[in-house]
Amino acid sequence: MNLFILNNTDGNFYFKPDTCLCNNNDDFYYPDYINDLIIQPGFAVRITKSGKGINAKFSERYYNQIDFAANIIHSSLLKKHIVLEELTHFSSLEKSLYHIDINMDLTENYGNECILLSNGINTVKLNLDSNITNKINLAIEKISRVFILKSGDLVVLVDNVYLDINKGNLITLFKSNMREDYTKLLDFSIK
Repeated sequence: MNLFILNNTDGNFYFKPDTCLCNNNDDFYYPDYINDLIIQPGFAVRITKSGKGINAKFSERYYNQIDFAANIIHSSLLKKHIVLEELTHFSSLEKSLYHIDINMDLTENYGNECILLSNGINTVKLNLDSNITNKINLAIEKISRVFILKSGDLVVLVDNVYLDINKGNLITLFKSNMREDYTKLLDFSIK
């Protein structure tokens, strides 16, 4: 299984090995040899059948639900020009991708809902818009031009919305509608 991360803002993508995946609220242990880590909220789909060169209009045939994810990376991955060795070193942090399996309804309109990510000090918001399915379909099309997507692969779509993280932070991910109703999806500590 591969984990493909696509930045929706600039269209760049990279992948992580499956050792980076964490499916529950396990704490993240901040490595001593790295500083400037950030966390990004995003949307994830698990590929249900293999394919290469998938056209965006047929992409929905390759997944059946949209989930949420929280991706921990080094801040240098947001830069345009990065050395390949740095990319490999900083994108493969063990247990650095949290996947929250909530099975969002693909036909529902999410126009007034959002995802809130908090580190205990600051909070960022990622809006759920009606275009999310189209954005995911385009991400699958772009990635499948280069790689064969296999059943079980995870495609994660992130924007340039992120929070700095430090040891001692409590990370919380909420789903919210604009009426102050919050559903906690994930919480874990940075140790």
